[in-house]
Amino acid sequence: MPPPRAWVVSVGSELLDGRVREANSHEVLSALIRIGMEVERVVVLPDRVEPLAEVLREALGRVDAVVVTGGLGPTPDDLTRDAISLATGRPLEQDEASAEAILSLYRAAGRPPPPGSLRQAHIPAGSRVIRAVGTAPGFVVEERGTRIYCLPGVPREMRTMMERDVLPELRTALAPRLGPRPREGLVVAGLTESEVAERLEPLKSEFPGLDISYLAVPGEIRVELSLPSGGEDHLARAGRRAREVLGRNLVKGGLVEEVARLLLGRGETLAVAESLTGGWVGRLLTSPAGSSGFFLGGVIAYSTRAKEKLLGVSREVLAAGAVSREVVLAMADGVRQRFGAVWGLATTGAAGPEPHHGAPPGAFWVGVSGPATLARFLQVGVEREVVRELAARVALDLLRRALLGEEE
Repeated sequence: MPPPRAWVVSVGSELLDGRVREANSHEVLSALIRIGMEVERVVVLPDRVEPLAEVLREALGRVDAVVVTGGLGPTPDDLTRDAISLATGRPLEQDEASAEAILSLYRAAGRPPPPGSLRQAHIPAGSRVIRAVGTAPGFVVEERGTRIYCLPGVPREMRTMMERDVLPELRTALAPRLGPRPREGLVVAGLTESEVAERLEPLKSEFPGLDISYLAVPGEIRVELSLPSGGEDHLARAGRRAREVLGRNLVKGGLVEEVARLLLGRGETLAVAESLTGGWVGRLLTSPAGSSGFFLGGVIAYSTRAKEKLLGVSREVLAAGAVSREVVLAMADGVRQRFGAVWGLATTGAAGPEPHHGAPPGAFWVGVSGPATLARFLQVGVEREVVRELAARVALDLLRRALLGEEE
C-alpha cells in the first residue's frame, strides 16, 4: 500500500523577494516525512489569491493533505483565507469563539484591537478551527478527500500547531497507510555539501535501498539516512559506516550542543570576542540550558579602537590589518585573559557588502586561544547575514576541534 501523499505550501511575498529566509516548508516537510507521509511538492507563493487557489484546486482529490503556512494575519495582504474560499467554494464566516479569544487578548493587554484584527477569525464555512498560539487561529478544510491545514507563518506558532494538532490528527486518520521508513540524522561541520556527498554516496552501493538527503545551512550540513520499512538493522550498519567516513567532521547533536558537552565535561570555561559576528556566537552559546556552567561572557569589539582598549590588541598588530590571523588570535587571547577563562574564541572579518580594512567582502578569520591555539580563514561570496552566521558556526566548529585535540 503506497504511503499517503502531501503537498507543502509557504505563503508570503517576503519569502520571494529576499526579505525573509523561508524555513517553514522544511520544518513541515520533515515533520510529515517523520510520520511516514510522502511529500510530493513544496511550493512558495506570493501574497496573492489566485496562485494559491490554483495550487489548491490541483491538489484536491489528488493528495491526502496540504499544509499551508502564512497569510493568516490581520493585514490586507493576508489572503490565505480568501484563496481557500475561492478554491473550495466555501464562503468565509466569523468563528465567534476565535473572535472572542482575539478580543480577550487585547482586553488583557489594556489596549483596543487594531483595525482588521477580527479578520483572523474568518474561516471557510464548515472548517474546523485549530486553536491559536498567538492571535491567529489555524483551520482545516476537508474537500474531495484532501485535508487542507492552514497555519500561521510565525515559526513558533506554526511549529506548536503542527506538533499539537496536525500530526496527531494525521497519524490517527491515516494510520493504516503510514509505515515510516527507518531514519537516522547526522550533522556535519567543516565540509561543503559536495564534499559530504562525495564521502557518503558510495554507501548506496554497499547498502542497497539507502536514501541520503542533504540540507545545507550556514556552517553545517544536515544529513538524513533512510531505508524502507523493516530495514532497521541495515540502517544501523549504514549509520556506523557513515560515521566512520565522516570522522571528526561529524558533530554529535549539533555544534552548540557538542561544544557545551565538551566544556562542561572538562569543567572548562569560555569567553568570546566578536567583531563581524556582532554577538552571534554568544547568542548561540547561551541558547542551551546550563550554558552558565561554562560561558563567562563576551565582548563585541567592532571598531579598531575597541579591539585595542577592551581586548589589549596592540596597535602594531592592528596596523597590519584588522582582518588577519594575528588580530583574531590576539582578540581570543585578550578576552580569555580578561575573563579568566580557560578558552578564548574570536571572530573578525568583512561581512560586506564593502571591503573592510583591506579585506574583501565575505573574508573572515576565526581563532581559538587556550590549551591549544587554532585559527582559520575563509572567504565566501554570499550575503552579509549569511557571512555572519557562517562565521559564528565556523568559530564554534574550530573550538570543538580544539577541544577534541585537533592541531593545525
